[in-house]
Amino acid sequence: MQFGGLGVLAVFAWLLLKGLLKQQETNAEYQKELADNQIKIADLLNNHLSVLLRSQEEEYKCLTELCQSFVEFRAKWENHRDFTKELRDK
Repeated sequence: MQFGGLGVLAVFAWLLLKGLLKQQETNAEYQKELADNQIKIADLLNNHLSVLLRSQEEEYKCLTELCQSFVEFRAKWENHRDFTKELRDK
């Protein structure tokens, strides 16, 4: 009787250990999948931020060109205004 009880206990312990090992294996798989997904998300965010940065650089370039054109236009307009005023004064 004693050996039968120990045998059942040994089988129970073996099944419990087998279940725990399977659970650890499953957890490791989930952790790997989670890490892979985090890498994918980081790559997507990096790509999105790169696109936004390029867009902002283009916007800055266009605004700089617009401001430069305005400065040039204003200088020409002031020269024309001064020239016209001189002609009227003569």
